Amino acid sequence: MLISSNYLLLPAGGTPIVNIGVVEQSPTTSSAGYIQYKVENGSVFDEIAKKAFISLHSEPYIEPPLLTFDQKRLKWLQRYMRKQLKAEKKGKKVVSSPKEALQQVNQEVSLGRLDDSRPAAHCDGQIFKQRIRMDGCLSKVVHNRFCHGTCSSYFIPRLRPRKLKLDAMFQSCSVCRPTEWDTVEVKLDCPRKNPKELKRKVIKVKKCKCIALNGNNLESEEDVR
Repeated sequence: MLISSNYLLLPAGGTPIVNIGVVEQSPTTSSAGYIQYKVENGSVFDEIAKKAFISLHSEPYIEPPLLTFDQKRLKWLQRYMRKQLKAEKKGKKVVSSPKEALQQVNQEVSLGRLDDSRPAAHCDGQIFKQRIRMDGCLSKVVHNRFCHGTCSSYFIPRLRPRKLKLDAMFQSCSVCRPTEWDTVEVKLDCPRKNPKELKRKVIKVKKCKCIALNGNNLESEEDVR
């Protein structure tokens, strides 16, 4: 049974509760045997709430314009860079001198250690099909490897260079290159030539690794081997 909120229901023989500040009307008896007391909204609290609502003043509010795609991207990049700098300051120790930095780099190069914030160096050999060709001969396909990966490099500048140019107190650069390989001979059938078979030497890569460069020419290091 749903009852309206402005009615007080009491048993037929009960005593009605007098509400202070409320104007009462004559009670009526319902069919269920309850006396209904209907009250008007004239209490002190209703007047206070009404005056408080009337005293409210609205202020105009202008919605800001929506950000463009470039502005959103710039805002995201700025927030990302702040997080990166904060993370680096927490987990990274700043060296006190170039000499200490040189010792730390030499130790990392010799032991192969890298900071957790940087990606680890890796160098892999990916297998691919290499086609061997010669004029007047039928081509052949051999399986070879090419090296690819990410290797570390270091550069510590001098504090007082002799000349006005960027000199390095220490520098180390490593590349992903073959460390083990074989020289194999591939026989090609040449029906239009005499002799009918020709041999061609091919370097077959077996393993790749990050290796520090001592010079600018890579072929000089291969010749030494």
